[in-house]
Amino acid sequence: MKKIRPYYNIFSKSFLIIIGIVYLLNYIYGNTFSNFLSLVPSELVRNLYLWQLLTFPFAPNGIESILFFGLVFYFVSPKLESYIEGLRYPIWLFLLIILQGCILTLVFINSKITITGLDGIAFYVLVVYSLLKPKDKIEVLNFPPMPIIAFALLISFLWFGLKLVNFSTIGNESNLLSSISSSLFGITSGLLHYLQIRFSGFSHTKNDDISTDNSIKLPSPEELSLAHSSNLRLKKLYQNKNLDFSENYSDILSDDMQENEDKLNEILDKIIISGKDSLTNFEKKFLDEYSKKL
Repeated sequence: MKKIRPYYNIFSKSFLIIIGIVYLLNYIYGNTFSNFLSLVPSELVRNLYLWQLLTFPFAPNGIESILFFGLVFYFVSPKLESYIEGLRYPIWLFLLIILQGCILTLVFINSKITITGLDGIAFYVLVVYSLLKPKDKIEVLNFPPMPIIAFALLISFLWFGLKLVNFSTIGNESNLLSSISSSLFGITSGLLHYLQIRFSGFSHTKNDDISTDNSIKLPSPEELSLAHSSNLRLKKLYQNKNLDFSENYSDILSDDMQENEDKLNEILDKIIISGKDSLTNFEKKFLDEYSKKL
């Protein structure tokens, strides 16, 4: 079988590296960047420091927040980026940062609280992906794969515990309030986005008939290989069966109907989020074969 190259998530990894570099430079230069990058609602309104609506995530907010953001964007964000695809993912996060800045500015307009860090964005990514793909697992080093829900709860409790320890040691009430408000924003926005996705696809039930698109042509073996490589779970499935994907079209559907229905719902969610044009040739072929079984 031809060796398949894995899909690389450019934005998630690049953003993680950029944030790491900024945080490192800020530490080297004695935290001199924080005053310029941080969001202080009262100063923003009084002096029109509008850039703070975009720059506050680049100001570090404690080692526990940096650790939490790093874990989420290294293990979870690439998976969500693969699920959404295209420029929609970075655009969503960009708009979410502005929305968070605007809302927290309105809430704390009369206080001197300083808002920093990526707690809100990290919680948003964690909540959306955990709800969209609750059966997925996270592989950390050589440990057994951990269910995404357990992983999300573990690092969230770790983040919260370290925040309390930091507050009891240093007593920085502004930092704690900023982190809690940002996390609540991330959890709420993630939950609302998930509900929006689910309600948008409410009419797509498991027993809905899928009309066959006559414009879909049988993909070539090369195209199938590229499409196949974007789905790591199916890649492992076919590798374990020792099958040539390009020559076993009948094996696109699993013998397990529940697995087929899970894949169908995943494709329908993808259509809702990114449109029908975002489907790979494999996903189009799956819909074609699934409709023939109805």
